[in-house]
Amino acid sequence: MTAESGRRPRVLFVCADPVGERMAGLGVRYTELAAVLCRHAEVTVAHGGHSSHPLPSGVPTVPYAPHDPSALKPLIVAADVVITHPQWPIVTSWLRRSRARVIFDLSDPETLETLELFSG
Repeated sequence: MTAESGRRPRVLFVCADPVGERMAGLGVRYTELAAVLCRHAEVTVAHGGHSSHPLPSGVPTVPYAPHDPSALKPLIVAADVVITHPQWPIVTSWLRRSRARVIFDLSDPETLETLELFSG
């Protein structure tokens, strides 16, 4: 619970990968982390897919377009904590201006992945 209000903290996961029946590594990672955290917080997963179906754990999902992330802005504003991989500059600026604590997940940083992809 947050000390100031007595309510459970609101945690937002931001995942550019789709979340749902078919998932890649980051989608699987955030789905599993959300399932554990939802016991202690109000959790939402924003993802780069099209489905807004809740996860098996009951965690709601919100689709957004990674190259038009405007749907993320109100979710970031409402969050107490945002857990995300490094974001594009516009989203990073929203995160910086928000009151949320931001946790950058560096398990699969896109910049390093892109460098490897184009290494040849």
